[in-house]
Amino acid sequence: MDSSIIFEKKYSQFIHECCSNSTPKGCETSGENTASNDLTDYVRKLLGDSVSIIIPERLEQKNYFIELSKEIAEAYLIDIIIKKYHNRVTATFSLDCEAGFSCLKPLICLADEITFQIGINSVLISLDYYTHATYHDGRRVFP
Repeated sequence: MDSSIIFEKKYSQFIHECCSNSTPKGCETSGENTASNDLTDYVRKLLGDSVSIIIPERLEQKNYFIELSKEIAEAYLIDIIIKKYHNRVTATFSLDCEAGFSCLKPLICLADEITFQIGINSVLISLDYYTHATYHDGRRVFP
């Protein structure tokens, strides 16, 4: 589950710094998330013997997914992190709870998986675009 960040842009930090000198409510951080680390270890063990096979047409469209993610983030001033994994690209958007999600519609149509994490004043939406089919014990598990 090793990943590398291929793009990151934070708009809200700039906006919050301009509007106040304090940390916005709901943006505070608290120590490590051990539950997340445990889950990562479990998934790593579970998929340890898996096999990934390139899907050529998906690999070709990967750059379109990345560029569209960047364009939407820039147009709507949404914080974004794009990560590359061995079998997929993940674009994670951080939105205020008051924001609508319709701007993400073109990306949602391309995504293979959508994950939501809801905070006090924000929502993280991760969109996964798989470039490889992943098999475990002879069964296709992704995408």
